[in-house]
This record gives sequence, structure tokens and C-alpha cells, in this order.
Amino acid sequence: TTGDEQVYRIFARLNSTGLSLNEQEVRNAEYHGAFKTLVYELSFENLDNWRKWSVFSNPAISRMEEAEAVSEYILAMVEGVKGKSQSRITNYYKTNEEEYAHGDLVRQRFDETIGAISQHFGDSISGSAFQRPALFYSLFSAIYHHKYGLASPLRRAKPKPLPRGVQTAFERASKRIRSKDLPDKVQDAMDKATGDKARRDQRHKFVMGALRLEPAN
Repeated sequence: TTGDEQVYRIFARLNSTGLSLNEQEVRNAEYHGAFKTLVYELSFENLDNWRKWSVFSNPAISRMEEAEAVSEYILAMVEGVKGKSQSRITNYYKTNEEEYAHGDLVRQRFDETIGAISQHFGDSISGSAFQRPALFYSLFSAIYHHKYGLASPLRRAKPKPLPRGVQTAFERASKRIRSKDLPDKVQDAMDKATGDKARRDQRHKFVMGALRLEPAN
């Protein structure tokens, strides 16, 4: 079958380099349905952005790290900011294998959020603190929260525009992170940039405040 051939090719490639399959590569081989299709379409459509913004390097992209990140962006959209869990991501693929009822709305909102990031910060992300994948997750989540509201019902809604001066606020926030000009607990969340919920919550709160964003009603 096509799936078997894909698994064989992945194993052959990794065996030749001595690498082991990561979680996303396993998901890519195992699932072929609606949610996986959406994730990989969005990942591919934004390859130029990932590279321009220096969020994911070519080696990272070759290991599908950007696809795993897109999966997490969507999970944040529909469930809110949570700690990183490989089993949670995999379960979402499994649950939405046959169909993904809200796929069109998720795509529309994802594109709107990425479009806003590109418009306001696209020329500033590379070289900023937000090029780090963990902080880009926080940026995406904060922008989405302002426009639509994290974990809000997936129905037609007009996105809220970003506030004036948001680009200047973005650059100021990046400088504060880089210069370690933050309270200890917040700086710890920025520096360690792990996927645990407490630090993600700290980063989310900081980005919302620093960029003067407000949750959508």
C-alpha cells in the first residue's frame, strides 16, 4: 500500500543516516486522514515563512518539526494553551483521521493569524527573540487569542485587528527578552523555553501584555 511504501522510504532514509524516527515522523507514516492532510498543507504553504523568519531550519524541516509545530498551533487554537504532550498530539490525529469537521474554519483562522504575523512582524522575526520555536508558539497563540479567542467556538467570526503600534511593541518586547530585562519568573520561562504549561502560560501572559493584546469576546 502507499502507506507501507512511505514507511519503508522513511525507515530507509533514517537507517542510512543512523537516526531514529521522531514522534512526528511516526505520525506522518501512520496517519493519512483529514487532520494530517490539513497540517501538512499548512506546513508546506508556509515553508517560505518558516525559512524567512528563521523559525525552522532546513534540517528541522527535514525532520518535520514544523509540521509538529503546526499541529500544536491548531491544538492551541481549539483547546487553548496547554503543556506539550506527544500523546495528546497523536490522539488528535487519531480522533480526526476520518474527517475534520471544522477544517475549513481552522484553515481560515490559521491563515488570518499567520497573515497578521507576516504583515506586522514579518521583517522583524528573524534575529528577534521570537524566531525561537517556543516563543513563536507564544506569539501565534497570543495573536490568535486577540483575533478570535483561544478555545472559542469554531464558527464564522470577524477577526479583531491588531492594535496600533504593535510592531514597535513587538521589537521592544524582543529586546527586553534578549537583554534579560524581565522579572525572574518570566525570564526563566523565556530562557528555558520548555513546553510545560506553567512556562507556556508565563510566556503567553507576557506576550499579551507586551503587545497590548486583549482576548476576543
